[in-house]
Amino acid sequence: MTLPIAAITAALTCAACAGDVCRVRLVRPERDGSTVTEWGSGTAVGQRLLVTCNHVVSGPGRVEVEIAGAWRAATVERTDADVDLALLKVQADVEPFAFLALPKLTVSASAESAPVAESAAAIRELTITGAFHNGQSGGAVALETGELVAIIRAIEPGPRATYATCIPASAVKAFLDKP
Repeated sequence: MTLPIAAITAALTCAACAGDVCRVRLVRPERDGSTVTEWGSGTAVGQRLLVTCNHVVSGPGRVEVEIAGAWRAATVERTDADVDLALLKVQADVEPFAFLALPKLTVSASAESAPVAESAAAIRELTITGAFHNGQSGGAVALETGELVAIIRAIEPGPRATYATCIPASAVKAFLDKP
């Protein structure tokens, strides 16, 4: 079965989808007084809550999120470096995605690689093909119905990236459900 997956790019809200995707930046001070900006994306998962990749916001600096064309301060509420996720809180309303419910999913890779996963919870990483670019780490991959499938973790190196490794929605939900 093929799912109608639509990659939602950074800084866009898809009218056909239920959730917001925002640009995220970490502004780091340098020793010489200048600043360096690291870019990524954030995906709305609750009221005033976004999830992004931990590598986007790790390290010293100021985290900001662009919502409706304005940059707003965000706080890092929680991180998990093993899964590469971070939860951000922002003082602005965002529309969260619904999570894709996949109670039973069978996925198999090539014959010489990974075994079959019997549940969505067992899948730790997805590889999705499409047109990707730098700054999409933390952005959403969603069904056209607006359900979150995965969070983009990393893209293929180079100017014309054709695939991304992603964190499945089940792993994102498990991260959010932790106390």
